Order: sequence, then C-alpha cells, then structure tokens
Amino acid sequence: MTWKKILKIDMQEARRLGDRYASEDMDAARNDTERIQQEEVKPAILMTLKLYMQEQDEEMMLRFRDSITHMFRRFPNAPRLVRSTTWPSKERNKQKILDYFESKERKSPTTSLIDRAKKANRDDPRMGSGRR
Repeated sequence: MTWKKILKIDMQEARRLGDRYASEDMDAARNDTERIQQEEVKPAILMTLKLYMQEQDEEMMLRFRDSITHMFRRFPNAPRLVRSTTWPSKERNKQKILDYFESKERKSPTTSLIDRAKKANRDDPRMGSGRR
C-alpha cells in the first residue's frame, strides 16, 4: 500500500484545489522546483560544453551539441545553437551558452506574458474570462 492510498489523497485533486485556492503558493513551489532542477543540470551542461569545444570529430561535435540542446529543454528561452561544426560556429555556440547563464545570474526572474495575464485575472475578474 502506498502512502497516497493510506492517506486517501488524490494528487490531481490536491493540485487542482491548490491552484484554485492558493495559486501564488503553487506557482512559487513550481518555480522553486524548476529553478532547483535547472541548477542541477547547469554543471552537466558546462562539462559537456568543455568536451564539445575540445572535440575535433564532426560526428562527435554534433552529438555533444545535441546533448547540450537536450539538457537545455527545461530552461526558459534557451539559446538556439548553430549546427555547423566550424570553429567560429563552436565559439559562437559557447558564447551563447555562457551569455545565457550570465544573464540568468544577473537578472531577476521575469514573468512571462501568460503569468502576468493570470495575475491580472486574479486581481480583477473583469479581465479575461472572469472565471475563478
């Protein structure tokens, strides 16, 4: 028997109720979880970038580039890497990645348009659909 059955908790229902009655707390928890996951992936991306820059074989370069792209899928507004295997392209990809991490550390987190619209709907029900 799992703890969910013992406590008779339906997680989908709990999340739905949390979104409805404590949306700010639920959003904060989601953002914290995403930030933690991104911080865990960052060292792996930087190590793969180092290997990518050292690699001479074109096939392996593409594999490292694809690995980096795959690891970036959890990040918002991830940099788009160039597929070319020339040295200037590799340098450009490296710079894009380093600039991305530098800008994330420098800036405070911004909200997306969807997040701002949700907040406006919560603050003023006349905005948007008006449903709660």
